[in-house]
Amino acid sequence: MLLVLATYRQAQWQVLPAPGTTLLAVVVSARDGQSSATAPAGVPVVTDDLPYAYETANINFRRLISLLNSRYGVNRITGYRGGYNLPELVPVTGPFAPDPAYSLEGLRPEVPRARISFDLVSTDGRRLPWTNAGPKDAKKHYAGVVRGGGMSAWPSAAPAAVSEDGGEAYALEGNGGRLVWFPQGLGSPNKKQIEVPKNLPELSWGSAMAWDTRKGNLALVSFGGEGFFYRYDTRNRQWLGARSLQNRDLISLAHDSVSGNYLGLSNAGELLVFNERGELDDVRPLADVLPDLGSVYDKGNSRLDGLSLAVQGDVVAVVCVQQSTVTHIWTYELGRRKAQLTYKALL
Repeated sequence: MLLVLATYRQAQWQVLPAPGTTLLAVVVSARDGQSSATAPAGVPVVTDDLPYAYETANINFRRLISLLNSRYGVNRITGYRGGYNLPELVPVTGPFAPDPAYSLEGLRPEVPRARISFDLVSTDGRRLPWTNAGPKDAKKHYAGVVRGGGMSAWPSAAPAAVSEDGGEAYALEGNGGRLVWFPQGLGSPNKKQIEVPKNLPELSWGSAMAWDTRKGNLALVSFGGEGFFYRYDTRNRQWLGARSLQNRDLISLAHDSVSGNYLGLSNAGELLVFNERGELDDVRPLADVLPDLGSVYDKGNSRLDGLSLAVQGDVVAVVCVQQSTVTHIWTYELGRRKAQLTYKALL
């Protein structure tokens, strides 16, 4: 067995193998400081720099498995013990129940029960054709070119809405407090800031937008504090109003051309349904419904802000973008209230 001991703070370990257990080596790591280990004679102890992970449903655990693979050739771990606080004695004994999280690949995606097609916006303003099972063209992967990933990925990945032909676009700039119109396509030098009138709440930390191109209405939401849902008429060049988000921080917004509704996703993992006027009609918790959602962020230490939405009637695609690459897509059926992991990138 290769024994890996990874912690946040430094620790001094004493390794006591049970009779019949042969240790190939012991790897110790600490984020804060340097750990040490006393092992039986002849068992090498290696000090490394590895992520700590006290739960498997965490991006740090996925990073740990990936580094164990690249550095030590580990494709699957046998057993795992983790906790926020460590007891004096940490027994590591079997039998260990099979768990897809223990493998390098992790949880595998399923074939979606319902399929939808949608476009994602690239970092340079193009519309990229996708489905909830992956890129529409299976030969393309669009690695490093997809707009999204949360505020940490700004400014190149700031929220934007692009017309069907790509000839017109809107985007948020600065800290999300400037709405900009690009009449000749996203990124073109000819652009104009759309001022928010003084009778509406000041736009600050705008976090997402969606464009109903059939009616010409652009919706955007602001992040932090109370937060607001704004609507702007792109044809008549006038604001239609703003409504409070009731202290919910939205990280993504999508328009459904079938129902006319807007759907938003909060950083608490809630799916919100708004009608055409921006009135909140429904709230559904999704955090515990999307399989393996915990593997895409560090719960307790980071925000769930790398997700975006696409919707078509009863089917919602929840798209995770990290480092300008789509890593996961979940398919959520509004009527069934069921979700599947239907795409996962081979990173």
